[in-house]
Amino acid sequence: MDLGVDVMTALNRHWVVWGGVGVSQLQGDARRSPLTVRPTAYTASLGLAYRCCR
Repeated sequence: MDLGVDVMTALNRHWVVWGGVGVSQLQGDARRSPLTVRPTAYTASLGLAYRCCR
């Protein structure tokens, strides 16, 4: 199961910034597997991009 939120916005004509957070969780047999170390994982991301040549 995955749940997340991402947001992106243009700072101006050339610069774009985005970020997001999320959580994922194993279910059923995968969660009970002896190979599973962490059944729940959290993520965060942040990015900056430059748009050129337009």
